[in-house]
Amino acid sequence: MKSERFLISFLITLFVFSFLPANSFAKKKKNRTAKKIERILNKKVFDDACVGIEIFNATKNKFVFRKNSRKLFTPASNLKLLTTSAALCFIPDYKFETKILSNGVIVDSVLLGDLIFRGGGDPLFSYAELDSLLSEFVNLGVKEIRGNIVGDVSWSDSLYFGKGWMWDDNPEPFMPYLSPLALEEATVRIIVKPSASFSLANIEVYPPTSEIKVNNKILTVKEDTTYFTIERNWQKNNNTIFADGFISANSEPDTTYLNLFAPEKIFLFVAKENLENKGVRVGGEIKVKRSAPYVKEFFTFEREIDSVIFKANKESDNFCAEMLLRALANEFYGKPATAEKGAMVIDSLISLAGEDPKKFEIVDGSGISRYNLISPDLIVKILNYLRTEKPREFEFLVKTLSVMGIDGTLEERHKKGFSYGNVRAKTGTMSSVSSLSGVLKNKSGDTLIFSMMMQNFSAPVSVIRFYQDVICEILAKSK
Repeated sequence: MKSERFLISFLITLFVFSFLPANSFAKKKKNRTAKKIERILNKKVFDDACVGIEIFNATKNKFVFRKNSRKLFTPASNLKLLTTSAALCFIPDYKFETKILSNGVIVDSVLLGDLIFRGGGDPLFSYAELDSLLSEFVNLGVKEIRGNIVGDVSWSDSLYFGKGWMWDDNPEPFMPYLSPLALEEATVRIIVKPSASFSLANIEVYPPTSEIKVNNKILTVKEDTTYFTIERNWQKNNNTIFADGFISANSEPDTTYLNLFAPEKIFLFVAKENLENKGVRVGGEIKVKRSAPYVKEFFTFEREIDSVIFKANKESDNFCAEMLLRALANEFYGKPATAEKGAMVIDSLISLAGEDPKKFEIVDGSGISRYNLISPDLIVKILNYLRTEKPREFEFLVKTLSVMGIDGTLEERHKKGFSYGNVRAKTGTMSSVSSLSGVLKNKSGDTLIFSMMMQNFSAPVSVIRFYQDVICEILAKSK
């Protein structure tokens, strides 16, 4: 009897399994990755969080995992992936131009007229580059300017900040005052060095100009403890720096960055003082204009767009991203470039990727604004669109992303395992928001495109990032 029951049971089992799909066991094995990710998301730290994830195996053209991936999230700096992708697709040969012009002529070493600096939105224009241009100008034999030093800022509109930017982020360097004419990414570098004990510390500002005033109350002390604050008088819209506290006599120099009010004026003051240091007498004033007609072009400095895209992604540079957005606007809609016009160009990319741009909200190029609303699914679609339709642009975009544990904003994350040196991604961070989107290779060599957006969490952002890295490790180890 027992043998008969065993035989019947065996036949029933065989009969049932004969109706199962041939690959059911394979599917179960393949679903292990999704189950591991679900276990991570079921942890208590995510109880109060909104989480959206999409992971797509681009090699096999199938989804690995999806959770709330079409819901809308605040992307923070993940929005830069849209801005830089649009720039690569639509204006790959664009050049940012900074021009030195005049409405007068040079007669007997005297410029009879204004010296005009026309800004073209170059976010990386440096003091060294300005100094080089002015040296070339002085080499023309000019010893006096009997006119004004004029800044032409007609390239873009006059809005300093984007929609929804937080007033209390001022004067942080990640929220720059936007201008098409700026030096050193519209920031000031403040270097504090100890001096003799019980004396005021030495403070240097860069770019160098007397227009940036320093109220120095930092005292050098014998003790090893250093504590001081550096602030800019942003409430009154000026560039006075207040420094207070103490620095140890044994301390190394300390560097702080702040944004600058009216960076175009700082540009002009730096230019004026630089010319005077080179022996050129300047008789006029500093003036900023929305239009400055000229009769003579002296020099043009050009910057390839590639370096701007690279810094926007690798270092998550907001000023670079905002100027890229306005470059899109300028190329397709003309001056003045605006964020709204730039967003319209990004909408075109969204349409090409197969989505309806009306479903999303894009108000800036950097992701600083909380008004931005996009989905993980949208990022995956845009990256996959570039991979399939614009492979060269996709390859370059991937190179601009931070590498896990090695460089950029991922330099200090997950310096081990299968994701180390493998994951290339864009981070996105603001208060209670953390995003990570990019690409990686799994153990089979497949290309996985992923987007993780997490927000409204009460846990420390370091904990959220840890679990993002764990998910990346799970993906990198998967087959």
